[in-house]
Amino acid sequence: MPSKNKKLQKKEDIKNPVHVQLETPVYLRKSVLKTAIDATKLIQNVHEIGALRQKELILVNKLRKTMIEIKNLNKDFNKVMPQILEYHEEEFSDELTSKVEKTQEDNELIKLKRELEMIEGKLKEFE
Repeated sequence: MPSKNKKLQKKEDIKNPVHVQLETPVYLRKSVLKTAIDATKLIQNVHEIGALRQKELILVNKLRKTMIEIKNLNKDFNKVMPQILEYHEEEFSDELTSKVEKTQEDNELIKLKRELEMIEGKLKEFE
């Protein structure tokens, strides 16, 4: 007789491998259920992380393709328009040097005015 009961138990275990009968106190049952819930959440998180990694790889590949395309377009642009760029660079450098010269002149004028004020102040002290 015991052999038949074992066979029935094995068949039941195969049919419902997740369900287990606990004859212990309630706190143990609660802890088992909480652990099962935590395990389920962890599995969900693992799947979410995998999906995020796939999205990241797709976006990184798109970025690489876009960067390559930008580099190629920039090369093409430089081949077609080098004369215009040189003209603008010369114009910009002329403007920059004139601005630098003006600021140097302004600085010299400011220094001279300060010196003049200092000399006038010393003269007033002697009077």
